[in-house]
Amino acid sequence: MILPRLFQTNGFRVLAPPLRGCRPGRLQFLHRDVAEYLAGRGCPDVARINREYCVRDAARGDVDFAAVRGDVLLVAEVKTRLLAKYFGRSYLRDMLVYHLSEPSVAREAWDRLEKLGVVRRPPCSGVASRDYDSPASIAELVRSVVGLCLKNPDACNRARVLVAAAITACYAKPLVNAIVDSVDSASGYLRECLGVDVKPAVILIHPDPLVFNGGGLHRIEAECIGEGCPVVGGLKGVDEPLRGCDEHCKPCSGCRYLRLCSRVCRRAA
Repeated sequence: MILPRLFQTNGFRVLAPPLRGCRPGRLQFLHRDVAEYLAGRGCPDVARINREYCVRDAARGDVDFAAVRGDVLLVAEVKTRLLAKYFGRSYLRDMLVYHLSEPSVAREAWDRLEKLGVVRRPPCSGVASRDYDSPASIAELVRSVVGLCLKNPDACNRARVLVAAAITACYAKPLVNAIVDSVDSASGYLRECLGVDVKPAVILIHPDPLVFNGGGLHRIEAECIGEGCPVVGGLKGVDEPLRGCDEHCKPCSGCRYLRLCSRVCRRAA
């Protein structure tokens, strides 16, 4: 709910929003299609990763968030749960790097995590992995940008500037340098492979401080870091970002987030 409202308030049209309450219905793409497209443009790294790490041909990826305003297209990976899940772990930096960096750097980070036993690649047997992390997430930001362009070529063709972004919450501040460096490397890779102007941005969401003392989420502000920020513009904050939250929770019968969603909505009321 929060991201569409934030970007719509700032004049963007949302292309890949969460659609079904607390169970997002995101724009999906085939990892095979992304790999083949990049290989056709002289960038075989994703195809090599898919082959060597046994990413299935039928494996699908999600575009977490995308929005367009005029000739500016923003495609973002949203990293909130990952930071909350692994916060305080010595390997969290590598978790971010393997999702957000260009393929060769991302692959090195995955290999370090695999040696630690933090992640594991699935067997090359065609059996899908149920793990939260899989090799299909190596260079996830690069994959998402290309996946969006394959699914919505008109938006990419019209864009004068494509912003590759990571969006996260204020609790990511201690790791912001690693996030900025990773997004910057992904942007440079995309610029070279796609032949378009790609700029990096990291967007931190800052809630009303009252939320940390048991109060409701009555306002959010957004902080932008990186070369893409001037074209994104100064993002105005949003009042009552969870207004109508109950309507988003209702479709979630059977969803594992229903109880959490309902509790957040009650606090927002």
